[in-house]
Formats: sequence, C-alpha cells, structure tokens
Amino acid sequence: MTHSVYIVDNSAYFRMRIKEGLTNSDSIEIIGASMDPYVCAQKIKIYNPKVILLDIEMITMDSIA
Repeated sequence: MTHSVYIVDNSAYFRMRIKEGLTNSDSIEIIGASMDPYVCAQKIKIYNPKVILLDIEMITMDSIA
C-alpha cells in the first residue's frame, strides 16, 4: 500500500530534506510540495493526499490558528 504525501513548508531547505528522507520508502509517494499554504489548499483538492506534512509557522498563515 502506498501513502501519498504532500509537503508544505516555507523553507526550501526543509522541503528538500523531508523529500530526501521519505523517498527511500517504497510505501510513500511524494505527490507534491509547496511553500504557500494557499497553493496547498488548491492542490489537495486535486491530488487528495493521505498525509499532509504542514509547517506550524508560516509567513502567510500558521497551522495552529
């Protein structure tokens, strides 16, 4: 079973490191990544990921509020 993952982080470095860490797994498929939570909101409607890795503090929106 493959789990689809979408990554949202405003840091390009952390997006890259998360992708690198997850690509070694046969059961995880990275279906997208973005730095903007508003772009993510649009993309998850299209791709319907099983998991969203969301940065807690972002410039335009934080995920705690």
